[in-house]
Amino acid sequence: LHDTLLADEFSRSVLASLLAFRLTRLNHYILNAFDFKIQQYFDPSVSVCKKDCVYVDCGALDGYTAARFILRCPSYKRIYAYEPIEKYHQECKENIDELQAANIVLRKAAVCDKNTILRFSINEKGSSKADESGEIAVQGVALDEDISEPVGFIKMDIEGSEKAALRGAERHIRNDAPMLAICVYHRPCDMREIPLMIRNMNEGYRFF
Repeated sequence: LHDTLLADEFSRSVLASLLAFRLTRLNHYILNAFDFKIQQYFDPSVSVCKKDCVYVDCGALDGYTAARFILRCPSYKRIYAYEPIEKYHQECKENIDELQAANIVLRKAAVCDKNTILRFSINEKGSSKADESGEIAVQGVALDEDISEPVGFIKMDIEGSEKAALRGAERHIRNDAPMLAICVYHRPCDMREIPLMIRNMNEGYRFF
């Protein structure tokens, strides 16, 4: 990952700082890896939002990230937002309605590798996740099965289910090569395995 996949020296420095933090738990390493000037998912140096972009928000929560995308890309074509927890899905719906934005498809579903029923545990806001012993059942969907049109940008922050969701979006990743903003901090192996997984799906990706 460090020597062959990351596209620039800044990304390699961030990776080194994150690994050093994991080994030492010294806070200055995590601060070295953080840039207060950049909005999460939308670093302007790599995140280019094109006209008529179809944006997919996996883990929409209250709709805040979708709203930020609209501000960055007002000429978008459509937004698909996925939030499986009833409370947050309703909050997301209310916030989207207040925006009066057009062409937003809000799904009460979790993104995974196939259309199925998942068990979920309800934790603190923003940290609910798929869990076989979870207290509620939610609908799970694969992006390849749920979205028929080409997509331009996929964001995933889904508490450790990113690899399953990527498997369910492999056709879009191969055919559309959307920009990907994928969280890799939920599971220790994700930082290494998710970039390799994406690279195996489509060798044209550059990683930051």
